[in-house]
Amino acid sequence: MTTDFLPYSSQDLIKLLESKRNYDFIISVDKENNKREFYAHSVILEVRSSYFEHVLSHGLARKENNIFIMDIPDISVDVFKILIRYIYGGTIDLGHEEAVNIVNLLVACEKLKLEELYDYVQDYLIKHHQSWIFQNFVLIRQISFKYSDFAKLQNYWATTACEQPKILFSANDFTSLDKEALLSICKDENLCVKENELWDHIIRWGKAQNSELPEEINNWTANDFNILKKSLEDIIPLIRFYEISSDDFCYKIMPYSAILSNELFQDLTKFHLVSNWKPKFNSLVSRKVNWNLSSVTM
Repeated sequence: MTTDFLPYSSQDLIKLLESKRNYDFIISVDKENNKREFYAHSVILEVRSSYFEHVLSHGLARKENNIFIMDIPDISVDVFKILIRYIYGGTIDLGHEEAVNIVNLLVACEKLKLEELYDYVQDYLIKHHQSWIFQNFVLIRQISFKYSDFAKLQNYWATTACEQPKILFSANDFTSLDKEALLSICKDENLCVKENELWDHIIRWGKAQNSELPEEINNWTANDFNILKKSLEDIIPLIRFYEISSDDFCYKIMPYSAILSNELFQDLTKFHLVSNWKPKFNSLVSRKVNWNLSSVTM
C-alpha cells in the first residue's frame, strides 16, 4: 500500500522558502519603488521551472560570492509571490486574486515556462472573471493571441466575439483592435451581426486608424477617401453587400462609394434598382447567424 505524504513535503519546502536558509539564488522582481528580492534555492528552481533550468545551464544569471543573482522586472511582486510558492509547494490559490492579477499571472507562467499552469489559469479566468473579460475584451485579445500556448483563451475570445459581437463593437477601445483580429472576425461565417451594422463598425474602425481624416464626410477630398480605402481594402471584400437593404445602401454605403471598386458599386446600384438583377460579386455565403445568441447583453 502506498501512502501519500506529499502535503508534508510541500509544507516543509514552503518553510524552507520562508526561512531563507541556505539560499543561493536572489531574484529581484518588479520595477523601481516596487522592487523586492526573493531568496531561493537554485536546485529547486532548476527542477521545477524550465525557464530557470535554461538560465542556470546557460550562465544567464550573474554570480557574486557563490550566489546567483538576476532581475525579472516584468513580473510584479504580487504575481511572483504566488508563483514562487507554487514552485516550492506545488499549490496555488487564486480565490482572492483580482482578474488583472490573474492575467498577469498567466503571462508570468508563460515566461517562467510553468506549462502545467497554462490551462488551469485560463480556465479559472474564464469561469470566475467573465465580466472583467468582457469589459477588457480588446486587451484580452491582444494578450491571448500574443502567446500560442493560450489556446483556451483564444478560442473563448473568438467564440464570444462571434456569438456576442456587441461586447467587441461597443467597447470603448474597439478601434484599437489590430487589423488581423478584425479581419479574422469579419471572415467568420458564424459572426452574429447584420451586414449594415458591420459596415458601420468597420467604417468607424477605419476612420480611427487615420486621425487626420475630417470629422464631417462632406469635407472629404478624393485623397481622404483613398486613405480610408487603403485601410479597409482587405476588409471590404468580406462584407455581404447584397444582404444590405436598399435604404441602408442609400444612406450608409453610397456616401462611401469612393472606397468601393467602380465595378462593385455599379453592380450594387443595379441590384437595388433593377428587379431580378443577378449580382456579379455575390460569392460570399450568408453568415450562420443565431440571433438569440447575438442579442445577449453584458
